[in-house]
Amino acid sequence: MRVLEFKRPVFKRGMNYTVRLGTKWANVRVGGEIKIANTKKTAYVCYVTRCLLLMLVGMQEVLRNAHDPSCRTFAGLVRELQRVYGKGSVDPLSEVVCLGFTVHEGAP
Repeated sequence: MRVLEFKRPVFKRGMNYTVRLGTKWANVRVGGEIKIANTKKTAYVCYVTRCLLLMLVGMQEVLRNAHDPSCRTFAGLVRELQRVYGKGSVDPLSEVVCLGFTVHEGAP
């Protein structure tokens, strides 16, 4: 099972989204399970509910379900992606993968 790591492992009940720069996660199967973790330990297993490959500018519709509250606006998402991947790596036309998931094991 693949492990998706988070710098800020903050999740909400129900639907969560995470955005990853590039195409590494584009082949995740909807309905499949992945583990989500921080850098110290694997915390939860979750169901993948959506996997979208798009440009960063196309993210507006899913921002309200971002797992991290600081990423629920376009400006906030860009700031966080630049913090994680480096300022020069992110622009509005960057390819990103948006993964939707629901936490189902060990959720707070």
